[in-house]
Amino acid sequence: MVNARQEKLRLETVFSF
Repeated sequence: MVNARQEKLRLETVFSF
């Protein structure tokens, strides 16, 4: 599931702040 991988990256970016 590539979508799940993209979501994980998105979450990491949001938590990066």
